[in-house]
Amino acid sequence: MTRTACWTLVVTLLLLAGCARIGPAKVGPLRGHLLEPVALPAAVAPAPAAPLLRLATVRAVQELDGTQMLYRNAGAEVAAYARNVWAAPPAEQVARWAVAALERAGGVAGVIAPGGRGVATLRLESELLALHHDHTVAPSRAVLELRVQLIAQPGQRVLTTRRLRAVAEAPSDDPDGGVAAANRALAEVLAELAA
Repeated sequence: MTRTACWTLVVTLLLLAGCARIGPAKVGPLRGHLLEPVALPAAVAPAPAAPLLRLATVRAVQELDGTQMLYRNAGAEVAAYARNVWAAPPAEQVARWAVAALERAGGVAGVIAPGGRGVATLRLESELLALHHDHTVAPSRAVLELRVQLIAQPGQRVLTTRRLRAVAEAPSDDPDGGVAAANRALAEVLAELAA
């Protein structure tokens, strides 16, 4: 190996070592967030003849089927935050809080959670249609929409179908602000569901 080739090799190695140290910035770990309503409806004792309700598994539109935290940008495009996710799929979290809200509302004798056993005279089916941090307005806000259908059993007669939608202003435009607003929106939807 010639002297020039040796120096070229040494300089190349030094440059590569320097680039390795400079390199891209380290990215932190994923941050998992919970949906936790800021309040639940006031607890009311059920009427003596109140029916038993089964909450079917809460479904979600395809874009909300995973744990991605979504936001809508100024171009009205939906995207996912890079380092922030929901700790569990939002539909699962909504189901958990829906059981608690319906039990406290007093309109039913009890609520059979998704996957639970028991015979109920009413079934509530629901689908999460929207949950995102909306940056197309200022201040930003969270949007949560749930479609519910109350069905009499047996017979599968549909008693009512409703869309429950809540919009809550975010305290900041970052993912934490979006989560805080989503939790307020969830409380509004649960109150409407319980009513």
